[in-house]
Amino acid sequence: MLCRAGSNTVFEVLCLKKNAVFVPLEKSSRGDQLDNALYFEKSGLCTILRENDCANVVDTLALAHKNAAIKAALVHCGVRSGTPEIVDLIKSLLHEAGASG
Repeated sequence: MLCRAGSNTVFEVLCLKKNAVFVPLEKSSRGDQLDNALYFEKSGLCTILRENDCANVVDTLALAHKNAAIKAALVHCGVRSGTPEIVDLIKSLLHEAGASG
């Protein structure tokens, strides 16, 4: 995947265990996207492409796609979706409301 590095995007990509190249918004942001991307790159979970290096996007995507270390790290990454738990909670609350109503 090729995407920006806002917190929602980063965590969605990591929850899906997708190999991503993050291009953090740097020039018109407060720096949080770069911080996000650098943190997860240091953790071995992504590749970063800086905005001023976008001429290398094809090569960077090709190298990232082949990066077995990142793919392995994503499999073992602790970031996961909470959706199943949220759905179970909603079902439980609806069941309780139906039982008492």
